[in-house]
Amino acid sequence: MTIRVATSLLPFRHGTFQAPFVNQLIGMHVRDIMTVKVHTCTAESTTPELMKMMTEHRIRHVPVVDKDGILISIVSIGDIVKSRVGEMESENQALRDYVTTG
Repeated sequence: MTIRVATSLLPFRHGTFQAPFVNQLIGMHVRDIMTVKVHTCTAESTTPELMKMMTEHRIRHVPVVDKDGILISIVSIGDIVKSRVGEMESENQALRDYVTTG
């Protein structure tokens, strides 16, 4: 569960969270709200594989692990979008060059 999901479940009135629910959150530990089944990828995973995983599991961040399962990075949906935009811009420029130079 993300913090956004957790806070969206709380009553919000007059610009503040209601005290009983805030007190309940204060007493919680990360283990009480964390995701237990974490989906990971490796540095060799492809962008389409990652996009599929993120879409199917409705996740926005994926830990990147090495062969021993040690965390080496985290990739976000923003990283994927930025990469795809860059690829599309390169393809677009290549097509423009082809059309103008023949």
